[in-house]
Amino acid sequence: MKSIMVIAVSIVFFMCPAQAVEVKTVVSVADHIRPEDNGNALPGVQRAVQRCKELKADLLVFPKGRYEFRPLPERPGNGIVFQYVKNLTLEGNGSEFVFHGRMSAFDADASENIRLRNFSIDWDRPFISQGKIVAADKDGLDLQIDGKLYPYKIVNNRIRFTGDGWDEGVHWFNLYDDKQDIAYRTTDAPLNGKLFSDFPAEEIKPGVIRIRAPLPQVPPVGSTLTMWHGRYIKNCISFWGCKNVSLENIQIYHSPSLGVYAVRTENVTLKNVNTVVNEKQGRVFSLLADSFHFTACKGLIDISHCTGSGMGDDFVNVHGMNIVVTGRLGEDAVEIPPHGRPSSRDTIAPGDELWFVDRATMQRKQARTIKAIDTVVENERLRGYKVTFTEKLPADVSPGDLLENKTWTPDVRIANCTIPKKNRARGVLVTTPGKVVIEHNDFRTAGAAILIEGDTSYWFESGACADVLIQNNVFEDCFTSTWGEAVITITPSVLPADEKSPAYHRNIRIQNNTFKHFDWAILFARSVDGLVFAGNTLEKTVTYVPYSRKTVFYFDGCRNVEIKDNKYAADFPGKNVTTTHMSTTDIRVQDTESLTLESPDKPPAESK
Repeated sequence: MKSIMVIAVSIVFFMCPAQAVEVKTVVSVADHIRPEDNGNALPGVQRAVQRCKELKADLLVFPKGRYEFRPLPERPGNGIVFQYVKNLTLEGNGSEFVFHGRMSAFDADASENIRLRNFSIDWDRPFISQGKIVAADKDGLDLQIDGKLYPYKIVNNRIRFTGDGWDEGVHWFNLYDDKQDIAYRTTDAPLNGKLFSDFPAEEIKPGVIRIRAPLPQVPPVGSTLTMWHGRYIKNCISFWGCKNVSLENIQIYHSPSLGVYAVRTENVTLKNVNTVVNEKQGRVFSLLADSFHFTACKGLIDISHCTGSGMGDDFVNVHGMNIVVTGRLGEDAVEIPPHGRPSSRDTIAPGDELWFVDRATMQRKQARTIKAIDTVVENERLRGYKVTFTEKLPADVSPGDLLENKTWTPDVRIANCTIPKKNRARGVLVTTPGKVVIEHNDFRTAGAAILIEGDTSYWFESGACADVLIQNNVFEDCFTSTWGEAVITITPSVLPADEKSPAYHRNIRIQNNTFKHFDWAILFARSVDGLVFAGNTLEKTVTYVPYSRKTVFYFDGCRNVEIKDNKYAADFPGKNVTTTHMSTTDIRVQDTESLTLESPDKPPAESK
């Protein structure tokens, strides 16, 4: 690696006796990388970070170049670590950061005023492989794989793939069409869920693997199959307990899990941070999971001018956590589980104010402030955690209820972003009671473009929305696969029982957007009070064949719904509204077209 000397220095220029301008203290990683590091930039970079802390430096500089990072024995799995770092900008100068094996790129803990900018991230050997389907019938397929880019072997008539310190089978896969988009009507098992784990494989000629397995659908020759060698391995960039984080001009070509992940972090800005396919490597994939994922954050999450393509999951997911109460402990405490999604111990802390939530109705009860959190041990094993509050519990709190963090709930702005049809699932997922603005984005997603949930049964992601504005976006040929219920999908776990059931979300406005759609399903909404769909334009495309339920608007248990001033192309496939668990006074239509109101005998089964 070329060493460019940059001297760490702090200088004060006196412009006049009454005015001084301080030059930033600069540390260069080039001064800290040593020959004995054997081509691994990580030890030198960590020395440079430590030097920044000692000098209270403002700027950590990477002279432009390619930097190779490998795990260190003393802390395997971690990349560049910022711990208790303040007021530091990392300047990449257009450098390439290339990682090897099971490790993260950046891990920031309890740091403040951190800025990362101007570099790219990739893995030399990604945790995804890809191959082209060169032959296929109902009994199996032939897959052409570049063994140099994606090393593989046949062991006991099964295919396995190798990388930097790993040897894995195939845990998941996606199917791409000849345009390198997620294939039309793809599901989570696009060919056969057991295709690689239970069926024989043989190399019929160099670089061509024949897999014999019954296929529920025969993929077109020329399609590309991406094969994942794990699910949630290591996140690329993580922030834990940080404040005022800014990322700018960063290209993330791969991550062994999420792209950017933040927990209990206040104020995050992402500008021109792109999780995209490395086309120079001939790939169709990027990450194993979401581009950007935020759990129990607060302040403002501001995402602008970002692109997400080739991911294994959603573009953006912002949420809190529903924590299950497993028992009452006296008058002022409850017990929660020791681990897993229902616990999420790491999303709460003393001083936080928590809502108690009725799990059946998902309605918030009173709130209490945490005084202490202690372990509960039984037979020398961790049984759970005791959460003690500063006041007595509400009288109606019982096991099975949920805790939701009221303190750590962010505002969200997502603007001028692009999400093409190249990732497995959806576009934007958001559940927060803070103010949400989604505007001027270009959606062309495989599943729902926007999903607003509230989950008490699987991921336990919380946050009943109270102020959501979706405006001036373009939704083009979204929802070509059944990840969701419509282009915009609102599906909290609560199932309304009747016309009087209280709503979960409220105040969601969808206005002045353009929907260019091949099918009927534009909006599916459940349990929303105050839902407006106004001033939107609905145009018909013929890119795909319609397949979903034949209703444009589907409302289940919603209250105060307003549809007005929308423009429909003459050939748009439908102009109808379906309602259930609602009275006639729950919906008002003042549209440019006459919409047919329908009420089914029962709500439809969801397409999961």
